[in-house]
Amino acid sequence: GALNRRIELADLTIGNVTVETDGVALWFAASTTDQEAKGEETFIPAWDDPLLDPVRATRAWLDVLHQLDVHDGA
Repeated sequence: GALNRRIELADLTIGNVTVETDGVALWFAASTTDQEAKGEETFIPAWDDPLLDPVRATRAWLDVLHQLDVHDGA
């Protein structure tokens, strides 16, 4: 999957993130493991622990961005 390098995570934009009830889907237009540059999706499953749950953390992050009137981009 993607996320082999920190720069891949840093290159994500709001449009590359999809929050679902069972996890978070991240779309990477290109990654070090995507030799044909087709793009790749990585899914991070939800956790039972609310302090470590990527779904809760991502929703909170997106809520803050929307409060700041940031709706696209990084």
